[in-house]
Amino acid sequence: MNILFLIVSSVLILRSGDRIEVSGPIREESGVIYFRVKDGSMYSIPLREVDERATADAAAPKPPTPPIVVTPPRPEEPKRRKVTAEEREKLLRDLEKNHGGTPAPPEQHQIPAPPPPTKADVEETKRAESQWRREARAHREAIRRATEERDLLLDRADRLRSEISSFLSLGYKPSQFTYQTTQLQHTLDQLPYAELEIKRAERAWDTFRDDARKEDVPPGWLRD
Repeated sequence: MNILFLIVSSVLILRSGDRIEVSGPIREESGVIYFRVKDGSMYSIPLREVDERATADAAAPKPPTPPIVVTPPRPEEPKRRKVTAEEREKLLRDLEKNHGGTPAPPEQHQIPAPPPPTKADVEETKRAESQWRREARAHREAIRRATEERDLLLDRADRLRSEISSFLSLGYKPSQFTYQTTQLQHTLDQLPYAELEIKRAERAWDTFRDDARKEDVPPGWLRD
């Protein structure tokens, strides 16, 4: 028995150059090769038709391909401009004259001041400031008004409770002061809506200030 064909190979190579994909080990008996293909069918061919060396090489594991290392190109060195003898002498003379570290003229260090705003720019700034101040005042007034309305409801509720307590202390029955009881309940029902109005006004004020911050509005424009 030829030991060469007891190894597992995925391909059987014939002397004619044909390649047969096989599944499982390749077996040789009495000069005949037996093998199975991918679908499980069993076949046999004479050993003399098989290229034994090529089949063995196909079964041997191939060494890994070494990675390809790409060497980056070296950066080109900047070309130096040749200095003529006259230019060299001129540079030396300039260095000798400035040996004491003579500072550059002051005008070379000063940054030119921006041009003053025009009259139209000043008027536009005034209009923008007036608009932002007016809207900020309206938001603050909305918060103040909502808070005052809530406080009025609280004061009214306290006054009605006081009247009901006085009636009870004098011996009156609840059926004799139903007006105060009804008004107290109506006032208490209005309190949640009053609190909601305060929150809405405060939320609108916060949104307004965020918008002003995004527009780079000076903080002083939003104050009283």
